[in-house]
Amino acid sequence: MELSAGGFDNQHVVIDNTGNVGIGTMSPGALLHVSGNGASGGIRVGSSAGPLEIYEVSGNLANIEVAGGSGIRIGAGYFQANANNAVRLLASAGTAASPSLTFSSDTDTGLRRSAPDEMRFTTAGTDRLTIDNSGNVGIGTTGPGAKFHVNGIAIFGEGAGGLPASVGKVVRVNYESVLDVGGVFAYDYGTNTPRDLILQNPGGNVGIGTSTPSDKLEVSG
Repeated sequence: MELSAGGFDNQHVVIDNTGNVGIGTMSPGALLHVSGNGASGGIRVGSSAGPLEIYEVSGNLANIEVAGGSGIRIGAGYFQANANNAVRLLASAGTAASPSLTFSSDTDTGLRRSAPDEMRFTTAGTDRLTIDNSGNVGIGTTGPGAKFHVNGIAIFGEGAGGLPASVGKVVRVNYESVLDVGGVFAYDYGTNTPRDLILQNPGGNVGIGTSTPSDKLEVSG
């Protein structure tokens, strides 16, 4: 069936024998197929003040936009472009067990907002990395007290790209809670042997218990 205006040769709407509806096309390829050029050849939903518009820009590019700039809502959040054409995703704050940005097959892993100007990365429903409102980064702590604060064992290894290696030669920095002491040591986990540790290799003095060492190694206390 064809619907036309302005004469038989000006067909505007087609309903084919499968029930597909075509607007601007005589051969609809879907239940609703709209064919046109630019915003005037697409779909508009809503009032003229801020309608939702879907239209083809070119052969491989389409636009979905709200002319009023209020955004496109998806569930509790929505996408929005500001005056500088930057796209923002506005979502709920989320929790560690259910972060704001997550994965369909792993819903307790992702990114969330824990407080104003603060964000956290979570895995398995637990906060793992925090960036607070002063720019401090915490791993294993949700209240970093320095620019980089690690609560737990930090291992610096010889893995590819300088990343920690589960085995091999490493420098390990940690606080031993049982002995109530801090430790820094070099170790080869591949051969289970300790390695040498160099302090102040470029030169200068090393002080223990003093902030003004006058010799290569000065111990005060």
